[in-house]
Amino acid sequence: MQQAAPGRETSPAEPDGVLSPTLAGRYYTDPDVLAAENERIFERDWYYAGRGDEVTAPGQFIRRQVGRETVLLVRGRDHRVRAFLNVCRHRGAQLCLTDSGTMRNSIRCPYHAWTYGLDGRLLTAPNWRAMASVDRAGYGLHQVHAELWEGLLWVSLASQPGPLREQLQPQIEDRLADYAKFERYRLGDLKVGARAEYDVAANWKLIYENFQECYHCANIHPELVQAIPQFRSPAMGTGGYDPSGYPIADSRSSFSLTRQTALPRLPGLLPEDDR
Repeated sequence: MQQAAPGRETSPAEPDGVLSPTLAGRYYTDPDVLAAENERIFERDWYYAGRGDEVTAPGQFIRRQVGRETVLLVRGRDHRVRAFLNVCRHRGAQLCLTDSGTMRNSIRCPYHAWTYGLDGRLLTAPNWRAMASVDRAGYGLHQVHAELWEGLLWVSLASQPGPLREQLQPQIEDRLADYAKFERYRLGDLKVGARAEYDVAANWKLIYENFQECYHCANIHPELVQAIPQFRSPAMGTGGYDPSGYPIADSRSSFSLTRQTALPRLPGLLPEDDR
């Protein structure tokens, strides 16, 4: 792909259609563009927030940035996971200042000590007797939509989001052709074996564009193309997915760096799912 310098328009596509231009540079740097993306994408669609097993016990929470908002996901005493805007209803202070942890029985604002139940209800506040005329029920935390799907937690800031599965299933079928193939992996029953996190100093669209094609794979990822020879082909630079999959090299038993298989195949997979 062809990357534009900030402030410059990209050249038009080649006559034969081999090269496709990227967006103009301002779409990667203009704060107004990012604000519109937050409003129309990240704060409107369902957004992946984490795994359900990160909040298994009542009081456990995770904090996530969703668009321009910070969202708090907490497991209630009824074992339901709820999501709230991470702001106190009194003066808008941040309720939780860390990305994860465990509360005892309530959510307490560090500024003026307004205290909320794990279900978001306002429980009490200092000198509450002097505010007896205030409708306590009207000052609970602002709740946002949260859903657990295949062991994964999703949130939406939209007032009326569409069904989560309707957002996810077409994308899964576009990559795998058959939703049943995905279901055979039983994602919700899997456990995290390790975690790696990367902070990349780039606009989110650059990351997405890079992932959509493998034109760079032979040069940047030699281990990958040794494991999957098909990724060495220049044709991979056109983007898209082959729903039939990309087979592992015949000389390998698995996709691992050691080339060997250390664990058995996941139960429920069919022979055609292997390799």
